[in-house]
Amino acid sequence: MEDFQVKIYPIKDGTTLTSFTHPLSKKKIRKAFTNRDLAKIYKEEMEHKYKRKHKAHYRELTIEELIIIFIDEKPGNAYTKMKTHIIDFVNTFGKYHIDELTSDAFKVWLDQVQKEYKLRDISMRGLKCEIDTFFAYLVERDIISESPLSKIYYKKYVPSIKSRNILSSDQIDELLKAVKSFSPGYLYPIIKMFAETAAKNKEIIDLKWSDLDLESGTIKFNESKGGKERTLKISDELITLLKEKNKKQGSLFWTYHNEPFTTNKLFRLITEFKEKKLFKGDWCPLDLRHSFAVNFLASGGDMKELQYILGHGQLFDTKRLYGEASKEIISKSITNPFE
Repeated sequence: MEDFQVKIYPIKDGTTLTSFTHPLSKKKIRKAFTNRDLAKIYKEEMEHKYKRKHKAHYRELTIEELIIIFIDEKPGNAYTKMKTHIIDFVNTFGKYHIDELTSDAFKVWLDQVQKEYKLRDISMRGLKCEIDTFFAYLVERDIISESPLSKIYYKKYVPSIKSRNILSSDQIDELLKAVKSFSPGYLYPIIKMFAETAAKNKEIIDLKWSDLDLESGTIKFNESKGGKERTLKISDELITLLKEKNKKQGSLFWTYHNEPFTTNKLFRLITEFKEKKLFKGDWCPLDLRHSFAVNFLASGGDMKELQYILGHGQLFDTKRLYGEASKEIISKSITNPFE
């Protein structure tokens, strides 16, 4: 953090004021001194504290100092967003050195956070993963050999197929027909893209014209936090609808106000459609993803191919989510020999 600097200002009453932006909280820190010499000593201490980056010093640094180095070298990580629990983490452990912390201490803190904010295990998994990016950095730098969070586990909740809103192929056709009658050139192409590609909300919203290949009739989903890169075939009807939009750059889908869609804008439009009651039954774009997966397996689709279509990094994730569906499909197709 070589650009870190503490500034000194003389005050009319004869005192001296120091000022700097805290590298972690981004808050302005001001402190008054009776004379300039004391202010200079403080300036040197603070600049030395936040500029130390040599590996030899790492174990001498506090957790707060290490995190500051971390966000300086790895911009764009969870710590730069300064979420409530991350700040609480720094306030709780920031003054300690890495050798003073244990897995038990972190578990106690995580349990307190979960109880205080009434968080589910799935939320705690996310919080743990965000904090673990910092410890992964320390492992990468050979500061520690293993993350102290590696021994802390939260159950990964997988909703059963029965709890999901699975639409049959006929129901999806009815839904698409209703959406087309409501908004043939605006909402319909978006919902049809969901139905054909089984992509997630953000993946559809983030699509650019550069991702569309009109010649081959394919759409490319770039690698993201929620999915692997993949290129999928789309229908001739969808290709024709997209050609009619006459846009060749920027976002693939735009609002009436000529703005790229956001999740909120898309769901407001879907709500408008639902209020017309043109389709019986509740649904959301994510239901189309789950329905695609179940219907794909029901029609004899391969689990490995489904993994690619959904963008899962591991086949295990696909089996974990839809293995139950495949078992139900197989059990229904087997005839009892005693009947």
